[in-house]
This record gives sequence, C-alpha cells and structure tokens, in this order.
Amino acid sequence: MVRVMVRVDPSPRAIPATPCLPVLRSLAFLIPVLVILLSASPQEARWAQLSSQAEQLRQQGQINQAIPLAEQAVKVAAATFGPNDRRVGLSLDSLGLLYRSIDEFADADSCLRRALAILKAADGPQSKDAGAVLLNLADLYADHGRWGEAESDFREALTIAVRAYGQNDPHVADVLRDGGSLMIDEGKLEPAAHVLRGAIAIYTNAGPAYSAQLAATCNLAGQDVADAGDLKVAETLFQKAIDLSEKSEGPNSTNLANYLGNLANVYKDEQRFADGEPLNLRMIAILQHNYDLNNPILDEDDVNIGLFYYAWDKPDRAEPWFDRYIASRLAGWNADAWTMSEQDRLVYYATLPGTFPIYFSFITRYHGRNPALVGKMYDALLAERGLVAESSASSRARLLASGNRPALAILDNLAAERAQFAVLSTSASYNRAQIKQLSQQINQTEEALAQVSATFSQKKTLSTATWRDVQKALKPGEASVEITKFQFHNGRSFTANRIYVALVVTPRSQYPSLIVLGDAKQLEAAPLAGFRSVVAKTRGVSIEPTPAAPEAASGASPATSAANNVAGSAAYDAFWKPLEPALAGAQRVYVAADGVLNQIPIGLLSDSTGKLLLEKYQLRSVNSTRDLLHPPDAATAKSAVLLGNPGFDYVAAAPAPAPGSPPSASSRSVDLTGSPLPPLPGTEAEVTAVDKLLRQSGWQTTLYTGDRALKASIQDVRAPRVVHIATHGFFLEDHPAPDNSGREAHLRSASDDPMLHSGLFFAGANRTRSGAAPAAGADNGILTAYEASQLNLQGTELVVLSACETGLGEQSNSEGVFGLRRALQEAGASAVMMSMWSVPDQETQELMSLFYAKWLTGLDKPEALRQAQLQEREVVRKRYGKDLPFYWGAFVLVSR
Repeated sequence: MVRVMVRVDPSPRAIPATPCLPVLRSLAFLIPVLVILLSASPQEARWAQLSSQAEQLRQQGQINQAIPLAEQAVKVAAATFGPNDRRVGLSLDSLGLLYRSIDEFADADSCLRRALAILKAADGPQSKDAGAVLLNLADLYADHGRWGEAESDFREALTIAVRAYGQNDPHVADVLRDGGSLMIDEGKLEPAAHVLRGAIAIYTNAGPAYSAQLAATCNLAGQDVADAGDLKVAETLFQKAIDLSEKSEGPNSTNLANYLGNLANVYKDEQRFADGEPLNLRMIAILQHNYDLNNPILDEDDVNIGLFYYAWDKPDRAEPWFDRYIASRLAGWNADAWTMSEQDRLVYYATLPGTFPIYFSFITRYHGRNPALVGKMYDALLAERGLVAESSASSRARLLASGNRPALAILDNLAAERAQFAVLSTSASYNRAQIKQLSQQINQTEEALAQVSATFSQKKTLSTATWRDVQKALKPGEASVEITKFQFHNGRSFTANRIYVALVVTPRSQYPSLIVLGDAKQLEAAPLAGFRSVVAKTRGVSIEPTPAAPEAASGASPATSAANNVAGSAAYDAFWKPLEPALAGAQRVYVAADGVLNQIPIGLLSDSTGKLLLEKYQLRSVNSTRDLLHPPDAATAKSAVLLGNPGFDYVAAAPAPAPGSPPSASSRSVDLTGSPLPPLPGTEAEVTAVDKLLRQSGWQTTLYTGDRALKASIQDVRAPRVVHIATHGFFLEDHPAPDNSGREAHLRSASDDPMLHSGLFFAGANRTRSGAAPAAGADNGILTAYEASQLNLQGTELVVLSACETGLGEQSNSEGVFGLRRALQEAGASAVMMSMWSVPDQETQELMSLFYAKWLTGLDKPEALRQAQLQEREVVRKRYGKDLPFYWGAFVLVSR
C-alpha cells in the first residue's frame, strides 16, 4: 500500500482509493429509502427521512450528529414495521457503520450482528443484504486485528455472492476486492494478489461500465505488490488505475487524486523525485478543487507531500506542507475537545501521535540548515504535551468555578460512577456485562458534562503558547528545557529506533537549541542501570531494611565513592551533560521530561566528581514549560488535610455513605490481594509533626489517623490548600503500558485502563486484600488514580503523597504518566510531591518535617524540597556512614 505506508493514522486498516464498500452499500440502501419518501405513511416517511439524513451526515464526516438520527431510525423502523423486519436490519447496519467510524467496537459489533440475524431470518441465509453486512463485519474485525473472524465473514459473504449472482458477476468482484483489501492489511500479500487478480478479471470482462471499479482494484493490487517490494509492477498497476479513472470518472475525481499520489510515492521509493513531483501537485490541485482548503480530508495529503520533499532532501519545500498539517490537526483538537468526554479525547488523541514524530524527525534532521525550525518544534511541543490532561483539567476547573448547578450535579454523578467502576473493575466477582454497561454510562455522563460546560463557557479553546512566550517568562539565570522521546522517521518510513531530543531556551536565545541525546534503548540501558545501582531502588510496599551500622562514621571509602561516581555519572553524561553548553550557566532550570525521565528523580544524577544535579542547579520539574505562563499560586487560605497510619485492619462499619455513593465490593485477587499491609506508625508521627508545624504557623488543619483515615476522608475534601497523605501506595507494574498511540489509555476495562493500576491504601484495605467484602457501609479502602481524578482540588496548592511509588504509572509519550500525578492534577492540584520508590519510614518523616519548616519560612516549594533533601542527605550520611540516596532522594515535586 504505497499511500498507506506513510499514513500517520495508527488505524491498521487501509483507506481504499474509492469509497469503501460500506459506503457503497449504504448508498444502495438509500434507494428503497427514497422510494418510501415518495409514497409512504407518515411513520414510514419519518423512518426514510431519518435514514437519509443520517447517511448524508455520515458522508460529510459529521458522525456524532449522524448517530442520534440513525439510532432514532432504528427505533422508528422497529415500531413501524416490527422488530424483525428487514428494514430494521438495514437501519442497524447503517448504525453499526457509524459506530465503527468512531471506534466503538462493542456497539458496532452488536448492531451489525443483530442486522445479520434479522436479514437472514427475513430473506433467508443467502440474503444479498446479509452478505453486505458480513463484509461490514469483516471490515470491523479487521480494524481490531481479529483476522480469523474477518476472514470467516469474508468467505461467507463471498459464498453468498457467488450463489446469488454467479461467480463471474461484478457483485462477486466487489466482494473479492473488499477481501483483497482485508488481506493486504493482514499482511497476506500473495493471497491478496490472487483474490485481486480474480476481481480484475471479472471487471475486465464486464466491460467499460465497470472501469471505475477496475481502476480501484488495480490501485489495491498496486498497493499489494508495492508492499511486497515489486515497485515496477506497482507502477504499471497505478498507471492503469490512473488511465481508467481519467476516462471513467473525469479529470477531477478524488479517486484519481489518490491514484496519482500512490504513483508519486512509488517514484519517491525509486528516488525518481522529478517524475513524482508533478503527480503530487496535480493530486493536491484536484483535492482542492473538490474540498475547501481547510478540510481535514486534505491533512493526509499534506503530510504525504511533506514526506515526499523530506525524502528528496528539499526541506524548504517540505516545511509548509508539514506546517499546514500540524496546524490543521491542532485546530481540529481545539475545536472539538470541549464537547468530548475524556474517553473521546483519548480516542481522538490516538490519531495524533504519528503527527508529531514525523514533524520532529524532519526538524531534527534539518535544524542545522534552518535554526528557526527548532522554534516551530518547541511550539508544537507546547501545544501537544499533555493535550488530554490539560483539556480535562481546564474543563473541570471551569465547571467548578461556574456554580452551574446542573453541571455540578452531573459532575457528582460522574464521580460516583467512576468510583463504582473502579470497585467493580477490581472485584473478585468481576462481571464483564456490568462493566461494559457502566463504562458506556460513564462516557455518556462525561459527554453530557462536556456539552453543559461548552454551553455556558466563553472559552472554547486551549490557550496557545510559543517558545517566545516562555522565553519572556524566564528571568536572568534561568532556562527552560523540553525533553521529548519519539520514533524517528527518515522521510521514507519510521525507523526501528526511538530517540531522545532536548530543546533549551534561555533569555538570550535567538532560537531554541536542539540537542540530540541519542538512541532511547542505549540511553535507557547501561546509563540507567548504573544510576539505579547507585540509588538502590526497590519495589513494593515493604520498607528497605536498615543497613548495618557503619564501622566508621567518617564516610565511605574512597574506592566505594569512586565506583559510585563512575556508575552514577553515566546517566548524567547521557541525559544532562550534553545540555550544559546550551544552558549557558543558568542556575534555575525548568524541565519538562519524557520517557524514562518521568520515572526517576533527575536531581540525583551526578557528574564524575559525584556532584548531584540538585546541588548544581535549582531544578523545577513541570509537565510542560507552558506552565511557566500560569499565574503564580495566589492561595492565601491556610487549610490542610493530613492523613497517616491508616488502620488497615479496620473492619467496623463506617458512617453511612452519602447519597449516590457507589456500592462496595471486594477486590480482584490477581491485582490487589496479598499479605496484610504492615502498619505505618512512623507516618502517624510524620503527619502529627507536620500538623504541629502548620498549626504553629496559624493554619487550620484536619488530621485523620488510624480507623479515621478512611478513603472517604479524602474523597470528601473540598479544595484545601494542602493535602498530605502518608500511607502505602501501589503500582501494578505487570500491566501493559500504553503504546505510542495512547490506545491502551482510553480503553475502559480492569485490564486496560492504566489509571486503575496505581493508587493508595486506606483504613480497611487489609479486609479487601484478603478477598473479603468490606463491612456494611464501609468503602474498600483503596483509592485508585482513576477515582482520584474526581476529587475536588481546585485551589489546592500542594498534594504530598508520602507513600511508596506514588510517582510511578504507565507511560504514554506526550500524555505523560497515567497514574496518581496525572489524576491529582486533573482534579485541580497545582503541585504534587510524590515518591519514585518505596520510601523508608524514619528518613521520610524527617524529610517532610524539614520540607514544611522551610516552606513555611517563605521558600518556594521546589527550593524548600531541594534544601530539605540536601540537609537530610547529611543526616543519612552521618547515620549510616555513607551517602544513600535511596533514603532521602525518592521524592520529586511536579508543578502545573
């Protein structure tokens, strides 16, 4: 598939050159509809009108508007003609195609299967319409890589077509063509070629009336042989498709434009760029003749032409095409994000990832020739990074600030539904049907919430920012760093490797500096292994055993220190040393990290002398350097909620849950059961000490310990300035992380939603971990990140998670870490302090007291933490006779 080879849409299905068969089938479905419109009862006419309107909207790409009309058409058909009438089946087929187009697999599958059963019952097992539905099902299953089911449906559809029309009829060729497309996507190139040759023979024998279909099939066959590496045969087939299309469809056919683009890409692969350029220019002229210049249909062609010039080593010609593409995708996001649920946002975001790696690869390759390109890359990073989380947090903030009662009521319902979903998804009595129903209900609630939000809000787009804006926010002696990890594209295809690239801005930068750090696998291997060996990172809720008392308190031996320096400095040399020339002596550095750097405290990286980054710099970790443009915290209220040493064995009934609270259920054993959680008496001392410090400074505090340290105590908070939670945390590492497309992140099931894989334990958690149901009226003692995102933390300046591994989560490039940090910032928290490994009890208690004491004297939060860690480092050094970063360096603070 020549054009499809460079598509950035992550969907595995090809987009055929002609309207796909489901479209043609739907158009055929409109014929009886139009007849009914001319002579029918009012109800019949209503069904026909709804069906026609839904199909028109679908062809215009307005799927969300088409679905309600199609759903209504199904209901009217069932009420008018009876639930088993073939017209109900046709309406369900149309609705299923709409669900498929927005990646709602379960709904699409249900509609199409119901349609198939109705049509077979109404017209017999060899129903022609049933054959069409089978092809739609094959397409749906192919979308999701369920090739066995797809092929089975294709074969059944082919059998029906042959029996109904005869094996040499063009209808059979239609089915063969669809099957050939399926097999190409499956990678079965030789079987696909055989099937497509059969279709070509039938269309050829059928005569000129089928020239358009023959052209489309030659195009598919060209894609097939191009994938197999036979470019000469592909060239012949594409040229034949072009000739046939010009004669049968005219010089301005969009199908012709597609064939021209495919042939141009063959010439690109053969490095015949001068031959391919006029084909691309003709292609874009045809498309612009048929579509408005800003139509998103043109996006794919913009990026393909950009890639053509990229491969030709013509960056000046490639640049405007890439710029148009990026601008169009971001404009589409800004226009639609405010009316989407979070699930819809993640689905949409799954179409974007290829967008930015291609653009970033191009700029990385050519920034030496044109330094201004790096500014465009920085701007794209500012726009792209955290798109979903930022829009979700912003929407939620506007809702809570609005005072809009209907919206707030929906928000409360959503919190209750999410809490119930989290409990059911980890329940020992896991019920897939119930999970599915609740998942759909949550998405509907989120969509309703988004609609209400968009109705009363004046702000419908995210604020845009440029690197120049960030530069203006920097003070003398400061710098900003954006680090990004992406798969490299060389102009012809994505390479196997991902790379790390850093962009640096100082107040004196003419343009941002671009530093290629190198191959991700190499950077994340030996350098990070050495770093972890020095830090001695551990996992789980257990506390690191106290080391044996030192033989001498004077410090580690020179040999040990030197070995540690060598092991630890490799990560410094890999990830930080290359940046230092561009930092130009900056002392305060704002860092937006990516990849593995989101999972370690980068302040612990040390140079060859053993000097740590947090000693050399005042580091400020941010989600994006766009956050420098946010106004500083203006919180003046002095209120804090502190929770520590939960009574994990708590079994007594809790106070009755608030109206609308979800029912509780025991947790699923594979994930959250295990040996009893050990008590944490040190955390009670910790929160008591912090409580005392705050009260001495005039703060109003609420302290929860023991059996009062309930999950509900945190769920009931209403925007205190500080929330401090000292307990056990968890991160279920054995689940697959989201891939670069983010697809895992938007799936709503116990095994797929990464926000269910990290959280905190509260009073009563041991009962849940034992597999028993909570006591009557009690919650399950487990707060997942999925639930935490629904807390009310608008106006909360700081959340401290003094617990194990609370900074961990599942990494999705650009969307960051799906875990507690993301959840709390979506809920409104301005800054989150969290740990990167299981933290020791005594030293954590000491560190927290130091941090608060320094913050309350007027230091900003990052500097207070830095000074507290350096001071605790000396305490640890004296206590154990050597530097042990594990004991004092686990915590990082990330601000919004």
